[in-house]
Amino acid sequence: MNLFYVNEFGECIADDASHLAGLIKSYVERRGAELDVDVGRQILKYIKMRYGVSRNEIGWPTLTVSTPNGWTPDHEDKWHDWLELNCSLDSWMTEVMEPYFGTGCHVWEGMCEGWRWEIHQFLPWWIKRSAELVVVYESDEEEEQTVDAYIMDHGSAKQKRAAGLER
Repeated sequence: MNLFYVNEFGECIADDASHLAGLIKSYVERRGAELDVDVGRQILKYIKMRYGVSRNEIGWPTLTVSTPNGWTPDHEDKWHDWLELNCSLDSWMTEVMEPYFGTGCHVWEGMCEGWRWEIHQFLPWWIKRSAELVVVYESDEEEEQTVDAYIMDHGSAKQKRAAGLER
């Protein structure tokens, strides 16, 4: 498979991947994030893999994800929540895929049908994790607690300690 071959319809896989990389970059930047990899290269690697491997045999990218210092599983959960909220499949298709491809398919896409949706699934490996994108609330000891009025007035010392009224 020649990624730089231009077919009789003027389609070239490398040109498509390059243009898509620019669209993906602006898509991610509009959401206040940035890319952590060369997306054009990742798309080409994926398309090349799709030509040689059946859809069922494709795994997740083998990219190492770099995280900021102090990044916790809580941060990762919040980051994935942010990603789901801001980078939905609908917005992906309308802001990235349709502006370039329209609703039709290029001839070369026939061999790797479904790739448009599949590369959306790779965003967690491509977008740089950032503490500015997620807010993890630290638990304060001074948090207000609602305490049953009966325990405040008539509770035993053990009940009051459990409610945080006595130390």
